[in-house]
Amino acid sequence: MKDFNKPTLADLLGDMTADTFRTNYNNARTVHLPGAMSDQRHHLDFSELRALVENLDNAAEYWLDEAGVERSVSLDGKTAWQRAQEGCTLICNGLSRVSEPARALSESMIDGLDGEGWPGARLFYSTAFDYGYASHLDPFATFTVQVSGRKRWFASPTPERFDVQKLSHSVIMPAPGEIEEMPFFTFRHREETDMQSFDLMPGDVLYFPAGTWHRAVSLEPSLSVAIDIRPRILPEPEFEATVIRHPPPD
Repeated sequence: MKDFNKPTLADLLGDMTADTFRTNYNNARTVHLPGAMSDQRHHLDFSELRALVENLDNAAEYWLDEAGVERSVSLDGKTAWQRAQEGCTLICNGLSRVSEPARALSESMIDGLDGEGWPGARLFYSTAFDYGYASHLDPFATFTVQVSGRKRWFASPTPERFDVQKLSHSVIMPAPGEIEEMPFFTFRHREETDMQSFDLMPGDVLYFPAGTWHRAVSLEPSLSVAIDIRPRILPEPEFEATVIRHPPPD
């Protein structure tokens, strides 16, 4: 890629120093970093996104039927891209395996945090007002970079303790008195009274530690990239696409 310089951890932190981040926020607290990636986000425009998705053969679509039961169907990449143009949220895992900017940013972040995990990246793309996953927590810390559009995030200020050995999937939902794996859409309208809200503009970064309850809503056509610090037992998956449809199809 022309004129692409490998970014550093400082490019994700903006005016905050790496020492301040490590001391006050790393693995400890959620923090909004306005404009931190304003000078670097053009490297994440992903003009090749359509080609990457359309060449996939392992995409899937999820929705709730009228009875509230989760449904899914396998898609080819071209159909997944078309669903995104119709208003669904498109989520791509394993992004740093196919995107040079995402890979460089992921590797730089790990280097800046003294190699405490595996690098990884995911892409979230929506062409309309939409929400993706229900409130959930991930077993890895994340820097989410707003590339274009506006997105509203809800996140708990501090993480919840959990056993990463028991979390084989990235999306889990609350059940009374315990934490357990549940379908994507369970509790999608749950009120999060303990959560803070953050409106991310292009170039903004939001960091939250592993175990932080969170969800997001695209306020307009939106592209964002999640740069993850994955535990050693959870290496980055292969590049794959998931489409989430709201509301359920007829």
